Amino acid sequence: MASELGMVQSQVYSSLKRSEECGLYSYEDKLVNKVALVELIVHAVRFLIPGTLGPRARGIPTAWAHRAAFAGLVAGVVDPPVWPVVRRYDHLSGLDGVVDGIAVSPLHEKAPQAAMRDSKLYELLAAVDALRVGRARDMEIARDFLRQKLLAG
Repeated sequence: MASELGMVQSQVYSSLKRSEECGLYSYEDKLVNKVALVELIVHAVRFLIPGTLGPRARGIPTAWAHRAAFAGLVAGVVDPPVWPVVRRYDHLSGLDGVVDGIAVSPLHEKAPQAAMRDSKLYELLAAVDALRVGRARDMEIARDFLRQKLLAG
């Protein structure tokens, strides 16, 4: 899991232990309490890890600019929110979908890298960003999307 997320193994272990302490994860069973996780994300993430909008930047679309999660809203977006492409992500500059927009601080510094390796994770992180920096309509769409994706299966 650590290598897939681009994180140090001890960080992942510590995160899982904290998640277990608050009832989000069973370390013994290796199971996520999906209902509790969705409730935490939907109701608290914007307060615990608020997103900040920065200056114009070139980057990877997130929040309501992510086409799969927010298909109906993309057309009206003048300045889409993006995770800035910085030097350590230069290998991403050749990707289709790197656009000009307004910089958004990612949920975690490794989130953009992990999202580029996993399209399903990318969708989820973009929806979480919509909760962190979105307007009421964006947030409602993100809540519905996250509930559907995380509680199904």
